[in-house]
Amino acid sequence: MLTEFERDCAAADVSPVAALKAGGVHPTLWSKWKSGMSPTLKNFQRARSGLEALKRERAA
Repeated sequence: MLTEFERDCAAADVSPVAALKAGGVHPTLWSKWKSGMSPTLKNFQRARSGLEALKRERAA
């Protein structure tokens, strides 16, 4: 799940931390998730939404 998110961020040239911020998720959670803490579904969906929003901004 996190690997796919990280790959999607890289493909969009967006840092995972920026995607979290854009989704309203505290950016320090990224390091916690990478260290093994499981994200809540709500936070992960918000991070995904943040990534999609940044991708739309860059496409505009």
